[in-house]
Amino acid sequence: MSSPARAAWWPTVVAGLLLAGGCGWLPRTRPQPPLPIVSQPGEAGAADTTRATPAAAGVVAAPAEEESPQVIPTDTAIRFATYDPLAGDTLAHPVRERRYVGTLGGQTIVVRLAVEAGSVRGSWYYRTGQQVHERVLAFRRRRGNRVELAEEKEVSIRYTGPTAAWQLRWPLGRVVVGQRRALPGTGWQTVALREDYSRAVPYQLLRLTAHGSYCRDEPGRPEPYYSSQFVRVLSADSLRLARWQAPPPAARRDSLRCWLLQDGACRQINKRIEVTLNDYDLLSYNVWTLADYYGNHPVNSSTGFIVNLRTGRQCLMPELLRPCTEPALRKLLARHLRHDYPDMNEDNSWNWKTVPPLPDSFTLTPGGLCAIYSDYSLAAYASHYANTTTVPYRELRPLVRPGTPLARLLQARGMW
Repeated sequence: MSSPARAAWWPTVVAGLLLAGGCGWLPRTRPQPPLPIVSQPGEAGAADTTRATPAAAGVVAAPAEEESPQVIPTDTAIRFATYDPLAGDTLAHPVRERRYVGTLGGQTIVVRLAVEAGSVRGSWYYRTGQQVHERVLAFRRRRGNRVELAEEKEVSIRYTGPTAAWQLRWPLGRVVVGQRRALPGTGWQTVALREDYSRAVPYQLLRLTAHGSYCRDEPGRPEPYYSSQFVRVLSADSLRLARWQAPPPAARRDSLRCWLLQDGACRQINKRIEVTLNDYDLLSYNVWTLADYYGNHPVNSSTGFIVNLRTGRQCLMPELLRPCTEPALRKLLARHLRHDYPDMNEDNSWNWKTVPPLPDSFTLTPGGLCAIYSDYSLAAYASHYANTTTVPYRELRPLVRPGTPLARLLQARGMW
């Protein structure tokens, strides 16, 4: 066909197609049929307004004999509280641990203080050098504008010697001035501290407890509850550390509520977070879980975490230590377990003979690598207190892999 002829007929064809489409002759996309509308029982004048069968609407019909869902009694009221049921203290506000940096005797120290229920607790350590023991600061009393703290020699429940004393200006501010006396009867040293989070991160510890009002199997048991702590990061790094950030309030409540409704809940579970290190671009903490199943021994378990604050990634021990160093690490653990628990022996107390197994979890502390075992890993339940030990960094150094966050920690302390 020539070009003049094609130019003569194509406008007529296009107009016809448009007219046909407007009249509904051409196929168009049909709206999907609505889902069935089920009338509610007991409604006055309720009628069957279903416009499509379930199969036509894409809904699979239910089988004729369907198992009835579990009916939870109406008295299963779940209530939430912000307190620790084991300690019995009310934590209406989050626990904020404040990190101070200052000098003591010409050396740099780091002091961690937390105000909780009107009292002050914390710890302190030398940031560099060979004096790596972290020492506990326990609340003694408050007098006017001063707070007095008792210092233990190191973080250890087995120490019973004389304690040093601290006096700090109250209330705690961004700058704290105080005094420290090494031993009773000696002179006081001046301590000047400033709040500082360099190579660290500010955080809060939040607690939420969900209570159930009945026990399905044994109604006479105490009410079940699930209590848990969460870490809330308070800095611009919170996006990079989002994996370790506390979930939103609604998600926290839902996680506890689901446990109470789905797992029967004839037990009480309490989770407590203990931050062991917040320095050297590392955040390390342990999650202690105490589960009471009524009639059995309460079970303690732990999960340790080591977080690289530069990247937000979790540091695992195989990544921090040199390859094939497990036998040497187990020998170090055996030596310190024997030293820390002299009343235990390998003949009738320990479950292990020559070297212990690897622990359930690891954490980092200012003084070294802390190994934490479960209740039955090393000894019988009667000796479940023998479940943790610390390998000092000066002994761990030959096992540390170069270039890792742990190697940077040793370098900052002057040990690398």
